[in-house]
Amino acid sequence: MKEDEVVKILIDDIEVEGIVTHRSSGDYGVIIIKPFCNLSGGCHIPYFARGLYNYEGEYGDASIKATLKELYTMGKFLDREMKNLKEEIKYYNDSVTKLTSEMMGEQEFNIKRIALKKRLKDGEISSKEYQKAFTPLRKEYEELDSKIHEQRRSFVEKNFPMTIPIGTDEHVIDIIEGKISITNSCS
Repeated sequence: MKEDEVVKILIDDIEVEGIVTHRSSGDYGVIIIKPFCNLSGGCHIPYFARGLYNYEGEYGDASIKATLKELYTMGKFLDREMKNLKEEIKYYNDSVTKLTSEMMGEQEFNIKRIALKKRLKDGEISSKEYQKAFTPLRKEYEELDSKIHEQRRSFVEKNFPMTIPIGTDEHVIDIIEGKISITNSCS
Protein backbone atom coordinates (compact mmCIF):
# COMPACT_ATOMS: atom_id res chain seq x y z
CA MET A 1 0.00 0.00 0.00
CA LYS A 2 1.27 3.40 -0.96
CA GLU A 3 0.11 6.90 -0.13
CA ASP A 4 -3.31 7.66 -1.69
CA GLU A 5 -3.83 3.94 -2.29
CA VAL A 6 -7.33 2.58 -1.74
CA VAL A 7 -7.44 -0.23 0.83
CA LYS A 8 -10.31 -2.70 0.79
CA ILE A 9 -11.23 -5.22 3.46
CA LEU A 10 -14.30 -7.37 4.05
CA ILE A 11 -16.03 -7.17 7.45
CA ASP A 12 -19.28 -9.06 8.10
CA ASP A 13 -19.75 -9.44 4.31
CA ILE A 14 -19.50 -5.66 3.90
CA GLU A 15 -16.78 -4.15 1.75
CA VAL A 16 -14.95 -1.45 3.70
CA GLU A 17 -12.75 1.01 1.81
CA GLY A 18 -10.22 3.50 2.99
CA ILE A 19 -7.49 5.70 1.56
CA VAL A 20 -3.97 5.79 2.94
CA THR A 21 -3.41 9.53 3.42
CA HIS A 22 0.25 9.27 4.38
CA ARG A 23 2.73 6.54 5.13
CA SER A 24 6.34 6.38 6.21
CA SER A 25 8.44 4.02 8.27
CA GLY A 26 7.32 5.80 11.43
CA ASP A 27 3.67 6.63 10.86
CA TYR A 28 0.60 6.35 8.66
CA GLY A 29 -2.85 7.81 8.27
CA VAL A 30 -5.97 6.28 6.79
CA ILE A 31 -9.47 7.65 6.17
CA ILE A 32 -12.55 5.48 5.70
CA ILE A 33 -14.53 6.25 2.54
CA LYS A 34 -17.01 3.35 2.38
CA PRO A 35 -19.54 2.57 3.89
CA PHE A 36 -18.84 5.51 6.24
CA CYS A 37 -16.80 8.66 5.86
CA ASN A 38 -15.28 11.59 7.74
CA LEU A 39 -13.46 9.32 10.17
CA SER A 40 -9.70 8.95 10.05
CA GLY A 41 -7.02 7.36 12.11
CA GLY A 42 -3.37 6.52 12.13
CA CYS A 43 -0.45 5.48 14.22
CA HIS A 44 3.10 6.51 15.04
CA ILE A 45 6.17 4.55 16.07
CA PRO A 46 8.74 6.57 18.01
CA TYR A 47 12.14 6.73 16.34
CA PHE A 48 13.84 4.63 19.03
CA ALA A 49 11.42 1.73 18.41
CA ARG A 50 11.70 1.64 14.61
CA GLY A 51 14.45 -0.94 14.76
CA LEU A 52 11.79 -3.46 15.77
CA TYR A 53 8.83 -2.27 13.71
CA ASN A 54 8.08 0.04 10.81
CA TYR A 55 5.04 0.75 8.67
CA GLU A 56 6.57 0.29 5.24
CA GLY A 57 6.12 -3.50 4.90
CA GLU A 58 3.67 -6.21 5.88
CA TYR A 59 3.44 -4.90 9.46
CA GLY A 60 2.31 -1.55 8.08
CA ASP A 61 -0.22 -3.17 5.74
CA ALA A 62 -1.71 -5.13 8.65
CA SER A 63 -1.74 -2.04 10.90
CA ILE A 64 -3.52 0.04 8.25
CA LYS A 65 -6.15 -2.67 7.79
CA ALA A 66 -6.61 -2.93 11.57
CA THR A 67 -7.12 0.85 11.81
CA LEU A 68 -9.61 0.72 8.94
CA LYS A 69 -11.51 -2.01 10.81
CA GLU A 70 -11.56 0.19 13.95
CA LEU A 71 -12.89 3.12 11.89
CA TYR A 72 -15.62 0.89 10.46
CA THR A 73 -16.57 -0.27 13.98
CA MET A 74 -16.67 3.35 15.15
CA GLY A 75 -18.81 4.37 12.15
CA LYS A 76 -21.18 1.46 12.69
CA PHE A 77 -21.60 2.42 16.35
CA LEU A 78 -22.18 6.09 15.47
CA ASP A 79 -24.76 5.15 12.84
CA ARG A 80 -26.60 2.80 15.21
CA GLU A 81 -26.49 5.04 18.31
CA MET A 82 -26.86 8.48 16.71
CA LYS A 83 -30.19 9.31 18.38
CA ASN A 84 -28.86 8.57 21.88
CA LEU A 85 -25.57 10.34 21.19
CA LYS A 86 -27.43 13.47 20.02
CA GLU A 87 -29.23 13.53 23.37
CA GLU A 88 -26.02 13.03 25.35
CA ILE A 89 -24.11 15.69 23.41
CA LYS A 90 -26.51 18.31 24.79
CA TYR A 91 -24.97 17.85 28.26
CA TYR A 92 -21.48 18.17 26.83
CA ASN A 93 -22.42 21.34 24.94
CA ASP A 94 -24.08 22.80 28.04
CA SER A 95 -20.91 22.26 30.09
CA VAL A 96 -18.74 23.79 27.35
CA THR A 97 -21.09 26.79 27.09
CA LYS A 98 -20.91 27.26 30.85
CA LEU A 99 -17.09 27.08 30.78
CA THR A 100 -16.81 29.59 27.93
CA SER A 101 -19.13 32.01 29.72
CA GLU A 102 -17.01 31.80 32.88
CA MET A 103 -13.60 31.97 31.22
CA MET A 104 -11.95 33.91 28.43
CA GLY A 105 -12.57 32.42 24.99
CA GLU A 106 -10.49 32.68 21.83
CA GLN A 107 -12.12 35.86 20.54
CA GLU A 108 -11.74 37.74 23.83
CA PHE A 109 -8.16 36.44 24.17
CA ASN A 110 -7.26 37.73 20.70
CA ILE A 111 -8.80 41.14 21.39
CA LYS A 112 -6.86 41.52 24.64
CA ARG A 113 -3.65 40.24 23.06
CA ILE A 114 -3.92 42.71 20.18
CA ALA A 115 -4.62 45.57 22.60
CA LEU A 116 -1.56 44.63 24.65
CA LYS A 117 0.62 44.41 21.52
CA LYS A 118 -0.60 47.86 20.46
CA ARG A 119 0.30 49.30 23.87
CA LEU A 120 3.76 47.71 23.57
CA LYS A 121 4.23 49.02 20.03
CA ASP A 122 3.08 52.51 21.05
CA GLY A 123 5.60 52.50 23.90
CA GLU A 124 2.98 52.67 26.66
CA ILE A 125 4.38 49.52 28.30
CA SER A 126 7.75 47.81 28.30
CA SER A 127 8.42 44.32 27.03
CA LYS A 128 8.60 43.11 30.62
CA GLU A 129 5.21 44.71 31.45
CA TYR A 130 3.77 43.16 28.29
CA GLN A 131 4.92 39.69 29.36
CA LYS A 132 3.63 40.27 32.89
CA ALA A 133 0.17 41.20 31.53
CA PHE A 134 0.12 38.63 28.71
CA THR A 135 1.11 35.55 30.73
CA PRO A 136 -2.05 35.39 32.88
CA LEU A 137 -4.22 35.95 29.78
CA ARG A 138 -2.50 33.11 27.95
CA LYS A 139 -2.76 30.83 30.98
CA GLU A 140 -6.50 31.50 31.36
CA TYR A 141 -7.10 30.84 27.67
CA GLU A 142 -5.04 27.63 27.80
CA GLU A 143 -6.92 26.54 30.93
CA LEU A 144 -10.24 26.95 29.12
CA ASP A 145 -8.92 24.96 26.17
CA SER A 146 -7.73 22.24 28.55
CA LYS A 147 -11.09 22.11 30.35
CA ILE A 148 -12.99 21.87 27.05
CA HIS A 149 -10.67 19.06 25.95
CA GLU A 150 -11.27 17.32 29.30
CA GLN A 151 -15.06 17.61 28.81
CA ARG A 152 -14.77 16.20 25.27
CA ARG A 153 -12.69 13.24 26.47
CA SER A 154 -15.19 12.63 29.29
CA PHE A 155 -18.10 12.64 26.81
CA VAL A 156 -16.31 10.22 24.48
CA GLU A 157 -15.20 7.84 27.24
CA LYS A 158 -18.69 7.79 28.77
CA ASN A 159 -20.55 7.16 25.51
CA PHE A 160 -18.32 4.91 23.43
CA PRO A 161 -17.40 1.28 24.13
CA MET A 162 -14.27 1.59 21.97
CA THR A 163 -11.26 3.85 22.25
CA ILE A 164 -11.59 7.01 20.18
CA PRO A 165 -8.16 8.52 19.46
CA ILE A 166 -7.48 12.14 20.33
CA GLY A 167 -8.03 14.11 17.13
CA THR A 168 -10.66 11.69 15.87
CA ASP A 169 -12.83 12.72 18.82
CA GLU A 170 -13.34 16.16 17.24
CA HIS A 171 -14.62 14.54 14.02
CA VAL A 172 -16.90 12.27 16.04
CA ILE A 173 -18.43 15.24 17.86
CA ASP A 174 -18.84 17.13 14.56
CA ILE A 175 -20.67 14.09 13.14
CA ILE A 176 -22.97 13.82 16.18
CA GLU A 177 -23.72 17.56 16.02
CA GLY A 178 -24.54 17.24 12.31
CA LYS A 179 -21.70 19.51 11.13
CA ILE A 180 -20.42 16.70 8.91
CA SER A 181 -22.05 13.49 7.75
CA ILE A 182 -20.94 9.95 8.32
CA THR A 183 -22.96 8.41 5.51
CA ASN A 184 -22.94 10.91 2.66
CA SER A 185 -20.43 10.83 -0.16
CA CYS A 186 -16.83 11.11 0.94
CA SER A 187 -15.60 13.46 -1.76
